[in-house]
Amino acid sequence: MFQKYETNEYGRDFVCGDIHGCFTDLEDGMKRIKFDTKKDRMFCVGDLTDRGPESSRAIHFLKADWFIPVMGNHEDMILQCYRDKEAPVYWHIQNGGEWMRHQSTQWIDEYIYFIEKLPLAIQVGRFGIVHSFVPKCVGWDDFVTNAEQYRNIILWRRYMKYNEIIEGIEVVFAGHTIHKDPVRFGSVMDIDTGAFLKYWDGYDGRLTVVKIKHSWTENNPASW
Repeated sequence: MFQKYETNEYGRDFVCGDIHGCFTDLEDGMKRIKFDTKKDRMFCVGDLTDRGPESSRAIHFLKADWFIPVMGNHEDMILQCYRDKEAPVYWHIQNGGEWMRHQSTQWIDEYIYFIEKLPLAIQVGRFGIVHSFVPKCVGWDDFVTNAEQYRNIILWRRYMKYNEIIEGIEVVFAGHTIHKDPVRFGSVMDIDTGAFLKYWDGYDGRLTVVKIKHSWTENNPASW
């Protein structure tokens, strides 16, 4: 439920917000930053599918060794509905999962194979990545040691006002709660800027990608 990566000595590290089926947006942004799939790594705060137009492309990215996501609540929703049968499928459909009804059983089985292996938390150097929330008054080491215990909080709790410093980690990148621009809450930076909203009439949204700077300099979010 936890994966740790050392600093990338051969290329650059990035982390992107919730993709929600907007994979062309991610690819366009990667072209702008001249992302090198042989050296660079793209981490992600989860929610790869639903609501956006290209959810079925998620498997292609999950097979790439340079793409490294944590589990999001939409992955958890799919597991509950399609693998565990603990929740009705219409729950997923109501949350942007209509596209899943058009996939073959083989495709769904393969997708479940990939997403059920996703970690709840990742550490890259001195930076952390989760989908949504780190429990208050819990240090990073304790948090990742007991990640399964905090599963529902990690995947479903929303940051509304959170200004605590998390001991043992410099910055934790999270998503789940949409903001107009990336927002810093104490040790947590929420980088979900509603990528899928650009495809909805009357709404504005974009995908945010942050370059993880392993030196002691500011992280500069880039949105597209």
